[in-house]
Amino acid sequence: MVSLLHFSSPRMFDKVLVFLLIACAGIFLWLTMSESQKLTTNQASVTTGDNMSKSPNLAPLPTSSVNQSTPTIGDDFSQAFERAKKIGITDHQDIASFRPNDFLSRGEFAKMMVTFVASEDKLDTSKRNSDCLFYDYKQAGNYGLYIYDACNNELMKGSNGYFYPNNHISRAEAITSIIRFKA
Repeated sequence: MVSLLHFSSPRMFDKVLVFLLIACAGIFLWLTMSESQKLTTNQASVTTGDNMSKSPNLAPLPTSSVNQSTPTIGDDFSQAFERAKKIGITDHQDIASFRPNDFLSRGEFAKMMVTFVASEDKLDTSKRNSDCLFYDYKQAGNYGLYIYDACNNELMKGSNGYFYPNNHISRAEAITSIIRFKA
């Protein structure tokens, strides 16, 4: 199989992955804002690069690809974060405790998507699909019901009976989930 993208190191791949996940989250939240809340393009936005931190509840990351520095946050993300708090996507009270540059697990992302879809009154909790009963359900902890609803509402899927709730979500999975909701 020939790869279309070549990265000089795994660290570069990790940086690109984190940047795209943050960009997807920003686009997702931006799409949910009303026109009056959207900011002009000359205002500050979240910076990425080496501003990544390790998440304590996910699989350990190689220390060479993680920097514990504090992220620089601009007005775009600050407003998106406030909206996310308001509709229940996060229960963190401040940006620092939210850890905006951490990686997301599939379980965490399922919670964010289901909470957002429910805030738009578009979540159907009556759907029941046997393909959404995953063998690794117990590993999901508090995210179990969110994963079940995400699967039943066709926002996210598993593979061969597993959801892999503690794995990091890929760029493809995040974008696909957002587009499935908007479709």
